[in-house]
Amino acid sequence: MKSKRILAMLLVSTMLFSACGEPKTDAPESTPEVTDNFNPTGYPIVNETITLKGFGNQNVTHKDWNEIYCFTEYEKISNINVEWTTAPNAGYLEKKNVLLASGEYPDIFYRAGLSVSDLVNYGSKGAIIPLNDLIEEHAVNLNERIEDYPTIEKEITMADGNIYSMPTINGTNNTIGARNWINVDWLEAVNMEMPTTLDELEAVLTAFKEHNIYISIQCF
Repeated sequence: MKSKRILAMLLVSTMLFSACGEPKTDAPESTPEVTDNFNPTGYPIVNETITLKGFGNQNVTHKDWNEIYCFTEYEKISNINVEWTTAPNAGYLEKKNVLLASGEYPDIFYRAGLSVSDLVNYGSKGAIIPLNDLIEEHAVNLNERIEDYPTIEKEITMADGNIYSMPTINGTNNTIGARNWINVDWLEAVNMEMPTTLDELEAVLTAFKEHNIYISIQCF
């Protein structure tokens, strides 16, 4: 189980933070049990496909995480399949706490809203592994951001000196998991169908403007 958790963290650190850079060539010394199937540089991350379990907080704007394009494309190039289980915003905190109390942990918590006390508590028990060494060796892009903004490392380091989670660094328009809606009444008002291409969307928005139908566009 330990090697599976390590591979889960390698997925997060290498796939999400090294996509635009080249990690160092040496695999972590603490993970000899996974090195035969692990490529410390480039893709695929593992030679033989593995499957991990993931859990997170699904916003109302998200589609099924198992169908999100970014995730499925990374799965193809990494050889790491993630079977996502999610809980909606409503009642999420209770479901997260029940999961933590059960002892049946997923391999990955993503967008999971783990508090500082959660991280320290479950990190001290070994349920959540420290990421310090993995970040240093594999999270190329994150390391670059830390060099630019040293306060990031201080903010994600717990009192015990360990880093247990990856930060979200705002600054780009991130709509990886977002969906958009169009009121069908508006479409009927301009006698148009639901757009399926960018050109059709532009035509619909133009029609809304011409008919004084005002919309609010938000990104989540």
